[in-house]
Amino acid sequence: MRRPTIWQSAELPAAPEDLLQHECLGYAFSLHAAETRWRLLRGGKVHEVAIRNRLRISNAAGLVSAALDGFAIVLVTRSLVHQHYESGKLTEVLPHYRVESRPMHLLYVADRRPTPKVRTFIEEVMKTFGSSKCR
Repeated sequence: MRRPTIWQSAELPAAPEDLLQHECLGYAFSLHAAETRWRLLRGGKVHEVAIRNRLRISNAAGLVSAALDGFAIVLVTRSLVHQHYESGKLTEVLPHYRVESRPMHLLYVADRRPTPKVRTFIEEVMKTFGSSKCR
């Protein structure tokens, strides 16, 4: 995602390799270096791009804020930027490419029956992010 007005001075990337000509923000995990490679999928083929980033942010809201300020291209889930995308504040880059999904784990004490709150939370997470095959 990137702020549309930025494209007045830069050409919109048409392929993953075009990201090399743009500033991209990496997500910095607390125990790992910032993501420096983005893996994009199209037609069953994986395109891996080494992104350039001068700034690393360990907070998804910070990445979105930087994109809204026109700093760089960011790789975030659509749910984080849905309102900005719908309002036209952000535009999708490389819309024909997807990213690999990452696993999500929900953990709770196994020797107890889940409380109604925990059951409700699990049901909502599965409805939003999961499938019935995931348990």
